[in-house]
Amino acid sequence: MALPFENNTDRAVKKLARASLRSEGRRNLLAGLIVFGAAFLLSFAAILAVNAALALEVSEGVTSDRELVTVLFGVALVVLLAAGLAIRNIMYLSVLGRTREFAQLRTLGATNRQIRCIVSAERRRMTRSWLATGVLAGFFGNVLLPLEFFWVQSASMAVAAAAFTWFVVYLSFRAPAKQAARVSPMDGLRQTAMLSIGKPRRKGRLVRSTSRPIAHHSAHLSPSAIGRRWLSSDQKKTVLTLASLIFSGALLFVLFTVMAAIDIDSLARQPYYEDSSLYIKINSTADEDSTYRIMRTAPFSDALREELLAIPGVERIVPLAMLDVTLPDAGFEGAIQSVMPRTLAPRLVEGVLAGKATKEDILPVTINRASPYYQETGLDLSVGDQITASVDTGAGEKTLQLEAVGILENKDDGVVFYTDTENLQALAAMDCTLAWYIVTAPGSAVDVTQAVQRLVTADERVYVGNLADDIASYEAYFANARLAVSVLAVLILVFAFLNLLNTCIVNSVIRQREFALLAAVGMTRQQLVQAQRVENAVYFGVSFFGSWLIGGALGWAICRWLSDMPGLGYIHYQFPIAFLLCYALFVAVSAFAVQHWQTHRLAEKSIVEQLREIA
Repeated sequence: MALPFENNTDRAVKKLARASLRSEGRRNLLAGLIVFGAAFLLSFAAILAVNAALALEVSEGVTSDRELVTVLFGVALVVLLAAGLAIRNIMYLSVLGRTREFAQLRTLGATNRQIRCIVSAERRRMTRSWLATGVLAGFFGNVLLPLEFFWVQSASMAVAAAAFTWFVVYLSFRAPAKQAARVSPMDGLRQTAMLSIGKPRRKGRLVRSTSRPIAHHSAHLSPSAIGRRWLSSDQKKTVLTLASLIFSGALLFVLFTVMAAIDIDSLARQPYYEDSSLYIKINSTADEDSTYRIMRTAPFSDALREELLAIPGVERIVPLAMLDVTLPDAGFEGAIQSVMPRTLAPRLVEGVLAGKATKEDILPVTINRASPYYQETGLDLSVGDQITASVDTGAGEKTLQLEAVGILENKDDGVVFYTDTENLQALAAMDCTLAWYIVTAPGSAVDVTQAVQRLVTADERVYVGNLADDIASYEAYFANARLAVSVLAVLILVFAFLNLLNTCIVNSVIRQREFALLAAVGMTRQQLVQAQRVENAVYFGVSFFGSWLIGGALGWAICRWLSDMPGLGYIHYQFPIAFLLCYALFVAVSAFAVQHWQTHRLAEKSIVEQLREIA
């Protein structure tokens, strides 16, 4: 008859792994739910991001959509890392609670490698079904969404999400497996190997603590001192638990801080010049030939202008003209647009806004040095400098000198050069008007919009945009984003709570001997409850204030960083007070639930029954 650890032990390893899984149902459920949530979240977010990005390639959309998709994908990765930390903590605590079991296997002849193989077999059997179910749920969840679905790309992202989730789970199990393999065979012969009050681990080993020190010091130990010693008895466990809670809470603070910082009104107003509430713009793609082709048909006629000015509530019409320009010496290709005085004057930092040209072949321009396209050229122009440029007039290229007469900084606009509208019209061999911005009287925007839409509805060359519809569209868009963030928050809180719940359960289980010995030397059940309350206060208090301080600081820094980026001037930092109150309530309810469970567990058995179990 072959011994369990002779030669090929694969069959024995599988049996031991199955037996361990059957005996650790609560641990397996917690870890499985976290693996499922991580796989679902990553696959769902990755597939959604890919489908949204591909959809943007074939249709026009909001410029910031791609950035938000990137943020969604990044958040999913961060949450996956949080899930990995939670899984690692659960498995570490599970190994900690099974030290006697592993030590007894070592006494029977199991090697370090075989112990690691047992934990690895548990990982494969535990995560295989949960991971596959989570990825499939994320895949078919996207199928059910009312969005365009790209099957091949989505399947590829599902496979990638599954592989990445498996890799994170593998890393989460690696350290606990090594910890299990380092258990000394002699620990299997000691009844007090897992007594939690005592010295912390040293050089990879659990340092035992006997009942004698407890009896000797019990008269001098208060409940608060015992609670503190429980925390310091295994520093790695404490650090992992606090790190998971703080990491999850800080991530939530950052998410809700960024969401609260988005000023929808400022975002919607970005493309509206001169305090306008609607515009009529050329209806074309980003293709230059298409835009110029429509310009040559002159959709912005004098007759249309007179009809618009006759609409009650229309105060004035501001034209926006545009021509393409290149700088051969700097390798720059872009556009030169007409000056909008009221919009650009507050951003002028030097010189003046460009006016009407007074010299032949010299075009006065105001330069937007905050434009990312200007910064890419490496130019450093000052007021009075000139540079050779080639302007596309619609009938050919015209070479002239651009003379900088002013410098402005507008990071939310990619335009580099501005000049007077009359200068562009004089250069162009066509009507180079790109849009008309309509300024309306207070309270008349809705009626004017309806009248303008009726007036130009038959002209496919132009389309009408209005501020009210854009604000409503952004509000609906970010309402969905807030819903997605709320779902992420729930998942993160579930990860953190399951992690903490597992910690408390394992602590209560492995401390049964210690509870009985402390009670035997005179400690009351109420004092034991107070000791656990001290430990829980540290967990919940440090995690709450750590999340608040770290997450609040990161949220503020990220909002400042985002607001300095081009096109993100609508980010204005606001402290998420509503989320802080909700998070504080969640922490308080969780602390109460954990304390109630621990108190109920202590009351289940008498001291005599506990002593019989550990005898």
